[in-house]
Amino acid sequence: MTEQPKAASTGRLLPNAIACGDAREQAARIPPGTVDLALWSPPYLMGKPYERDLSLRSWTELMYELLALHAEVLRPGAFAVVNISDMRTWPEPALPPGPYAEIRHRQGGVTAADVAAARRAHPAASEKEIARLLGCSDQTVARRERGSAHRAGRRPPTRVLRTSAIIEEAATAAGLYLYDHRVWSKTPAWKNNAWTASAYRAVDEWEHLLFFHRPGPFLYDRGRLDHDEWAEWGSRGIWKIPSVRRNEDAAPRFPDELAARIVRMLTEPGELVLDPFVGAGTTTAVAHLLERRWIGIDVNPRNAEAALDRTLLQHAAGEPTPEANDASRAVH
Repeated sequence: MTEQPKAASTGRLLPNAIACGDAREQAARIPPGTVDLALWSPPYLMGKPYERDLSLRSWTELMYELLALHAEVLRPGAFAVVNISDMRTWPEPALPPGPYAEIRHRQGGVTAADVAAARRAHPAASEKEIARLLGCSDQTVARRERGSAHRAGRRPPTRVLRTSAIIEEAATAAGLYLYDHRVWSKTPAWKNNAWTASAYRAVDEWEHLLFFHRPGPFLYDRGRLDHDEWAEWGSRGIWKIPSVRRNEDAAPRFPDELAARIVRMLTEPGELVLDPFVGAGTTTAVAHLLERRWIGIDVNPRNAEAALDRTLLQHAAGEPTPEANDASRAVH
């Protein structure tokens, strides 16, 4: 059972609340110039249930519109940090269908020339019959004939889609500039990268951390981290943090450690952290634990409720987060 936040009558979205709805509509309710840090990871266009209605065009429009709103809700001097992974196998129908690489270590000596010779000698033979003649599988025969490295040539050609570049272009158009770029070195996702056995593409084991800045003065305080933290990661471009091993939530998650580093580095206790794609509530939970105020947004009511529950279970050391005792319930 959800409750309306106390600020609902004013139309404003105030701390501490997790709102349910479109990220653009809800972000527009945040008072201008009040957010000290926006930290989020957008949908990755991987066909997940929560992004099935998004095309590349609508996703790009969403990024442009949302980052334009960031330029309004961020205070001058504040940062927006976006965690994004490029799409490494984006289907591209415009690419020619082949020929593609023959996989030497898998073909067992059977080449496209061998298949072609067998075809000439036995023009009426089926793929299975040709396969028996050559001592290979019928899938190998199909791949050699169709010039595809994939099983029976059924997968369309793909390319890398630089979604991180789209984010940067959208932020620049909004008047934000790329202040820093770091890399999250995560656990290699071998199960999601079947092509690594049949292509030169690298396994998926990193994501971008794009630090955008709204022009204006900001406080650079080395006291936010201790000496060892500055040496180990505060001033380093590659952050080696294991991925969330088991993600049983309906929404994807990045590690608490990733969010904690950014929140600690860029904000002070009591400042306001925004996540417009709150998902499982990692950003808001970490912000609450570190005594920051927070606002989360999610289009999925179940995610919004779960994120709020997770956030409020965090217990900050010392005094409670400002306004935490009056934390708003998710809104619809």
